[in-house]
Formats: sequence, C-alpha cells, structure tokens
Amino acid sequence: MIESAVGHSERSDHMEPEFKENLFGRLGNFPLSVERPLFPIFEAISNSIHAIEDSKRADGQIVVHIHRNPAPSAPLIKDAKPTETVCAFTIEDNGIGFTDKNFSSFCTADSTFKKARGGKGVGRLSWLKVFQKAEVVSVFEDKGKRKRRSFSFVLEEKPIEHHEIADADTATPLGTSVHLSGFRPEYQKHCPKAA
Repeated sequence: MIESAVGHSERSDHMEPEFKENLFGRLGNFPLSVERPLFPIFEAISNSIHAIEDSKRADGQIVVHIHRNPAPSAPLIKDAKPTETVCAFTIEDNGIGFTDKNFSSFCTADSTFKKARGGKGVGRLSWLKVFQKAEVVSVFEDKGKRKRRSFSFVLEEKPIEHHEIADADTATPLGTSVHLSGFRPEYQKHCPKAA
C-alpha cells in the first residue's frame, strides 16, 4: 500500500497547478467612477509617453483622435461647438512600439514592469471597463528587423484576439495605435463633447 501510494504521488499525470485570473471578476472589482470616462485615454497616453521615452527620440509625438457619432444634417454655423456624442478614441504615438517585453507585460495581470515609473499594471483594465474593445496596431524593432504586431483586447474568456506578427518594411515608422471603441453607455453619457 505504501509503495503504491508513493509511486502514485510521483506520477506526473495530474494537472500542474496554474494561477488563473478571471478578467470578468477583476473588472467587477476594479473601481472606476462613471464620472471618469476619460481615464482610459489618460492611461493610453501614459503608455505612449513611456514608449517615447524608451525610444530615446527627441521628436516624440502623441496624437489623440476623437471619433463622434455621425451628425444629422445641420447648417454650418461659425464657431459652433460640437454637439455629437463621442463614440471612440484613437491614441497614436511614435514610440518604441509593442516589443515582446511590452506585450508580455500587457498579457500579465497586475504587471510590475513599469513600477519604477509609477505604473500599477492595471491601466489596460480601464480600457475594458469603459470600452468594449481595444484594437492595437504597433510597429517595433526586433533584432534589427521591423515587425508589425496587431491584436484586439476584449472582455472575453480569451481577451487577446486576432494576435498577428508580420514583417514590416524598414521604412515603416515605429509606433503604436490604440483604438478604443464601443463606449459603454454609463460612461459615454459623462464624456465631454468638446475637445
């Protein structure tokens, strides 16, 4: 009996322990007031700043595009303020891009990769708290070659969808574009309409 028990305990046919994170539960426990709908945009901009710092370039640039619902036909009025609801944002930078290290950190819950810079590893959670989808396209350098990484980040059992890496032309500029879409209504109604 003892021999068979010992023999059984040494067998490796049991599932190895694996720590898993439930993204649905994690987002449910992620406090973000509906009155802070721009927080995910600030987080994306913070990532862009870090990417530009890492690239060590002096001409760093971040562009934020504000997407609105289609406007009904209306007469053009000088100095008219925008009245259409904001439905999405795109944040673009010319930083280092989504390198393998950056992507690994992105895929790690509560990553400490940017802890020295004040990062808590939860910024991307705010993307899915406020928006239904984040679409990322990034060009980065790997061993002297340019690569293009693209993927979607969604609130699903497997949150990283359509992940692809392909070779990019050497003339393709480094950088990342993050498109946040599917504004959740409870946050959208608190989003300012003016830029």
